[in-house]
Amino acid sequence: MPTITYPVGGGGIGANIQGPTRQSINGVVNTSTASQAFSSGTETIPTNANLIIPSHGLVTGAAFEWQWSMSKTAAGTAAPTFNIKVGSAGTTADTTRFTITGPAQTAAVDTGFYMLSAQLRAAGASAVLVGTLFGQHTAATGAGFGTASATNGYQVATSSTFSSTTAVEGWFVSLSLAPGASAVWTVDYGIYKAFF
Repeated sequence: MPTITYPVGGGGIGANIQGPTRQSINGVVNTSTASQAFSSGTETIPTNANLIIPSHGLVTGAAFEWQWSMSKTAAGTAAPTFNIKVGSAGTTADTTRFTITGPAQTAAVDTGFYMLSAQLRAAGASAVLVGTLFGQHTAATGAGFGTASATNGYQVATSSTFSSTTAVEGWFVSLSLAPGASAVWTVDYGIYKAFF
């Protein structure tokens, strides 16, 4: 695998990513340190959760991981969605490649830690992304974020086939969150990684 040579705090491709970016062997790590509020019913990409694609594009085995800590108020009982997008904008305007629908929330305050990992199982004209969402939270079983405390939340998804040949240097693979109607979430911090 080729090594990504994004500069840190300099010019070039690295300058396309806002916020802290660090070099990693064959990859990139983005972080967010400031709390970010999510309004109900609105799909939003957490700060710096859009991972930039390097010069060689997407290759089979490319892996992505988003980890974040978040909290919710007692508002909101709808099922949230967690979406993985690929596109040139690095925004919610990009194409959603797969969606994981979480369990229905309850009217309880909660704090949780989530991780969504994804891998490009196949690249090219018939590319496929597979992903797994894992969540753990502090409220009682089934309360708050709705995932079971004992077994934790564990869900998987697979994209439809798509052409990864158009996902070129400077495009993004991003995580977006949609808390659901009336829900009020705050992402406290995030660590987002890509390995190519």
